[in-house]
Amino acid sequence: MSPLGFHESTVLRLLQEYRVSRRDRIVVLTCKPLVGGVKRAYESLRALCTTQGFPDPDLVELECSSFYQSFRAVYSRLLDLDAEEYVLEVGAGLRILGYTAMLALLRLGRPFKVHYEPEAGSLNPQEIPWEFIEVVIRGLSPSEADILEIVLGSPGITIGEIASVTGRKEKSVRNIVSQLRKKGLIDKRGRSENLYPTQRATALYPEKSRS
Repeated sequence: MSPLGFHESTVLRLLQEYRVSRRDRIVVLTCKPLVGGVKRAYESLRALCTTQGFPDPDLVELECSSFYQSFRAVYSRLLDLDAEEYVLEVGAGLRILGYTAMLALLRLGRPFKVHYEPEAGSLNPQEIPWEFIEVVIRGLSPSEADILEIVLGSPGITIGEIASVTGRKEKSVRNIVSQLRKKGLIDKRGRSENLYPTQRATALYPEKSRS
């Protein structure tokens, strides 16, 4: 899903990067009324999708003068889709369309990634994974938060050392660490399985990180 501005190139690069197949669905958002520049971009995107074997993009026109009407329309469209995961581009088109789509996806409660590629400028494309978004929204369990705080404060600590500090069994610590690794918050290195916080973890909890 992506807003659509006067240039279709950002959306096309997104489709190429994620290797979209004909089984996938492409939804592009724009405001009513459909202006000439956006119409030309959409027609060009459709033609390029046909030549490159992508599915035909679905254009959703929103009443941008009313956020709540726009939100309802996007959310209703998402309810019609049955996808395991969504990718949202927020670097194309009007920013409010990207924010509306993001809030609708959060309301839907299904995993999604946020992709950002500016239509102009020298910034590299960025991806925000669902695992990061989920922690922002839901936080960590008390046991996960306790273990991560220890790792943030003592990079390189081992599972055995955490068990000794916390009084937990090593098996219990290992299970919690496994969950934190799945969320991309901890790295395990070396034969001693030393634990280090990831950049994702230090971004989420800078107040707990050791400088």
